[in-house]
Amino acid sequence: MQQEAEGGGMESSRASRTRNPFFLGLFRQTPVAVSSDPSIRRMNQTKPPQFLPVCKEGRDLKSGKWGNLDDSLSFLPTSATIVASSNGCLLCCTDRIKNMDYVVCNPVTREFHMLPQPHRLYPYDATAFVCKGDNDSLTGLRYEIYRARVASAVSLATTLELDVFSSITGEWTQLSLIAASPFQLSVHLGPPLVFADVIYWRSYSYDYMIEYDPTRELVELKPLPERGRNFRIWSDHIGQSEGKIQYVRADNLEIEVWVLEDIKKGEWTMTQRVSVEAMFKRNPHVVSTIYIGIQHFHPRNQLLMLITLDGKPYWYNYRSGRLSAFRDVNEEEKFSSTETGTKCNFIHPSAVVHPNAILGQGVSVGPFCTVGPSAKLGNACRLYPGSHVCGNTELGDDCILMMGAVVGDELPGHTLIGCNNIIGHHAVVGIKCQDMKYKPGSECYLQIGDNNEIREYASVHRSSLPNERTMIGDNNLIMGSCHIAHDCKVGNNNIFANNTLLAGHVVVEDFTHTAGATVIHQFCHIGSFSFIGGGSVVSQDVPKYTMVSGERAELRGLNLEGLRRRGFQLWSVLMVSQTFNLLLATCVFCEMTFCGISPRVALLLPEAIGAWRHFKFPQSSLFHLRRYTNLNKNLLPCFY
Repeated sequence: MQQEAEGGGMESSRASRTRNPFFLGLFRQTPVAVSSDPSIRRMNQTKPPQFLPVCKEGRDLKSGKWGNLDDSLSFLPTSATIVASSNGCLLCCTDRIKNMDYVVCNPVTREFHMLPQPHRLYPYDATAFVCKGDNDSLTGLRYEIYRARVASAVSLATTLELDVFSSITGEWTQLSLIAASPFQLSVHLGPPLVFADVIYWRSYSYDYMIEYDPTRELVELKPLPERGRNFRIWSDHIGQSEGKIQYVRADNLEIEVWVLEDIKKGEWTMTQRVSVEAMFKRNPHVVSTIYIGIQHFHPRNQLLMLITLDGKPYWYNYRSGRLSAFRDVNEEEKFSSTETGTKCNFIHPSAVVHPNAILGQGVSVGPFCTVGPSAKLGNACRLYPGSHVCGNTELGDDCILMMGAVVGDELPGHTLIGCNNIIGHHAVVGIKCQDMKYKPGSECYLQIGDNNEIREYASVHRSSLPNERTMIGDNNLIMGSCHIAHDCKVGNNNIFANNTLLAGHVVVEDFTHTAGATVIHQFCHIGSFSFIGGGSVVSQDVPKYTMVSGERAELRGLNLEGLRRRGFQLWSVLMVSQTFNLLLATCVFCEMTFCGISPRVALLLPEAIGAWRHFKFPQSSLFHLRRYTNLNKNLLPCFY
């Protein structure tokens, strides 16, 4: 992949060293649908690409540390149309040559990557852009581009063609997926939503979304809220706020706001219905207009959304009914209790909160709690009686500390906990490690993601060295009396049953499940979608997709039930089974072993080869694995 940069243009905001901002972006004069005809793109792009950039906290990026933002994209070698944005980076389409050229750029650092041309050109396509990573530099980020188009739609099924670009491979790949229901993909109703690594495109009918899961390569339809007969949608938007999918639609009389409470069941709940007439009466400083353009939800405040009235952007708080001009709203107004309707802080008289501690809005501190001088508590955090936040500790929004929970340590180091986490009764998180190589005074770290639940009497330790850190991802359930030692790396969506013990430097990938009283030896690597039976002692790496159990854990076969629950299709399971059988037959663990297997398996098992190399196979393990990997007809129906 070619990387180009204007001379001297690689300006990096090194002083901030923070995550790139979110670009909510009001993309003016920019078509949502991208045409393969450059003359059509130029006709739609009559002005330079202007957008309203907003960072994660809601501030206008035209001032402050992001003041060097180049919103005209003058550093690009040619004029460009903004297609999508993600994690502070923009996906653009240039008009330099007849065929389509895509460019990924960072308007803060002024870096850009010219991408190779896709294999297929469509009159119009719906494009999704996913960018991940924490670096300021574009070279440290990973991104994917998905170009979607309906190839054929019949009464019972629809074929969706996808062109996928990955920054890891630097190449475009083609996919053709079949959905069991007919649908029409819209390229004009707004950019697709990317939520939890799943992409949601819009349909023409306003009745459903098209859900595409890249992990499972599966396309499904998700219904949108039903509307009344007299409700004619003039403008709508699907987005996310505070970790939930939200949907808003407006006509000339009303604005409705919905929240998707259960993604699997498709259950929507209406949170607000606002009269358009009452909105303008509440804000006489705003000129009344017929058309209301719904642009974005605020990522950290469900009560705020960005709308346009006669082309002018406003923040609208649909609880207070107040409209504020985009460039007139500052951070303090936006998150004050009068503007958002959140409760003021409650601190019990018996609690001890240091005056230097930083507390967000709506924080509740119960009796006999302590908050240290270096602590930072996000909005709506709740500390139940007898809980303590010590040392250099930062809690994200909506975190809960149950009775007796202790987070952080007065020793040098940092404990960073994301949003919507629950720390159970008498759990201890972010304290000094139990490792003899730890040197007193060393700064050690613990980082926890979002939506985790750490139950009663669990313990999570900081790293043992300054250049390492203990890390836990998102959406993990860590049950009672579990222990996660120093320098462990835990991924996402894992379940650790009671008394699961992880020694130092253990790596656990995603979607793993351990039964009770599991012990994992230090430096072990546990692959994704694996299962460890109760009472097992794991002293070797566990390959992906397998089950292990025993006093000295041995392989017991593929984790068929776990794969079924995670939505793996039958062909994926058969390919995994074929791969494992081939490994057992050859007993030679090298790259050539996979030559006869579909390339999709290579994507499914990028790390599995390494895990198999390090695993020693007792004869009993080979017997069990051969028995379970030879899938028979009795096992196949569970995947339909």
